[in-house]
Amino acid sequence: MLIRVEGVSKKYCTDLRRSLRYGMQDMFGELRGRPRGHELRAQEFWAVKGIDLEVRRGECLGLIGHNGAGKTTLLRMLNGLVKPDTGRIEIRGRVGALIALGAGFNPILTGRENIYVNASVLGLRKADVAARIEEVIDFSEIRDFIDTPVRNYSSGMTVRLGFSVAALMLEPDILFLDEVKAMSPTASMMHKGQFITTPGEPMAEVMNRYVALAPNLRTHFGEGAEVSAQLISSRGRTPEGGEIVQQGDEMILEVECTLSEASTLVLQILTQGTVPLVHFMVEDQGVEKVFPPGHHTFTLNLGRADLNSSTYGLGVNVRRASDRTVLCKREGLVDLVVKADLVTWSHVVRKATIVKGHGTPDAVPQFLATRQDGDPA
Repeated sequence: MLIRVEGVSKKYCTDLRRSLRYGMQDMFGELRGRPRGHELRAQEFWAVKGIDLEVRRGECLGLIGHNGAGKTTLLRMLNGLVKPDTGRIEIRGRVGALIALGAGFNPILTGRENIYVNASVLGLRKADVAARIEEVIDFSEIRDFIDTPVRNYSSGMTVRLGFSVAALMLEPDILFLDEVKAMSPTASMMHKGQFITTPGEPMAEVMNRYVALAPNLRTHFGEGAEVSAQLISSRGRTPEGGEIVQQGDEMILEVECTLSEASTLVLQILTQGTVPLVHFMVEDQGVEKVFPPGHHTFTLNLGRADLNSSTYGLGVNVRRASDRTVLCKREGLVDLVVKADLVTWSHVVRKATIVKGHGTPDAVPQFLATRQDGDPA
């Protein structure tokens, strides 16, 4: 058995100040021999709760779930980056991980220097790095900038360099991959920090269940606000309660909220799989609106519904105005059912208008010019 996880849980706090205080309390408690508590304190939530998992040599397991389901937190605990609050993790063998690539780079050092530093953090000897560094640089495709400070790199260049180090320098027994695009043969689905399918089920079965349950797998946490909304430009409702919108319609939304402290609001249009598509900052006369504590009702114009024919969700994030802490997050605020005559493979559909061009649009192609009797013209 390469990986064995027993009853692993991890909790976080939505408030930064409380989080720092709780962290100090937990640290001093452990120094005095008191384990971390199993109960949630004010503004805490379980990011991962009671996970049991086993992976044997040669096996590959995928984790599926909406944003905030706990997938990355679990991977970080398995990789030793985050300490669990409860439970036990047993890892046998050398571990490699492609998580937050390039996050540990020193911006002042050059790319070449960061390769040595990053590789040493991964447990590699300097001699081994020197033997393969040219191969790493070639693979990264940023040789022209390898002796430039990383602070001058774009985010794509930084990720490419981090991936090159991890991919070519490591020869692990266990490899953790975050945000992968390829699918493994088996998977398990997470929701609110817990497995809701048995680890190791066939990928196709887990994906079918994920798609079927996607409208119900919606995040709703936080006690700092209550928000409701209705689409007043709706063309009717579906039997399931979705607001019908014609492609190209203006989306006019009436919002009602009760806030416990000064806050800003951010709205999002999401797919059924809760992938964000469109981001709206609530503004007033071109400036982000700060709502004081209390009850508010207002109307928003979200613009044209330039969306493919499908079902979407409208979500909201309520952030504390002073430090941008998320006080409340809710998906599925409104279900949008877009109807369209033109259906494409993309989510967003817009028209492109020619503003300037050249050519002879009335010319007839040579191969179309034929006589009535069929002889070439």
